[in-house]
Amino acid sequence: MLKKDSSSKILVQGEDIQKLAKLSRINLEKKGIKEFSKQLSSILDYVNKIQNYKFTTDKLIEDNKILQLRADKVVDFDAQRIVKQFSDKEKGLLKVKKIL
Repeated sequence: MLKKDSSSKILVQGEDIQKLAKLSRINLEKKGIKEFSKQLSSILDYVNKIQNYKFTTDKLIEDNKILQLRADKVVDFDAQRIVKQFSDKEKGLLKVKKIL
């Protein structure tokens, strides 16, 4: 069970780590459980900060942060030139190497 210490940081107990490890099919030794507990607590603290953060779009607009987007530009290109660069074609289609 998750608990908070006096500084309101989230603490993840060893038994919770063991349950997560079992569900994830990860073998953790005692040293790993302690280290993983610190890391997970740190991540959960950060998520907690993000969830509790209050912001308004008005403030972002005031700071001109939203309005600093780049303008979209339409760029013409020669599709036939691109097709000519492919060395392998089959039945009017361009063949590429299989990626897994």
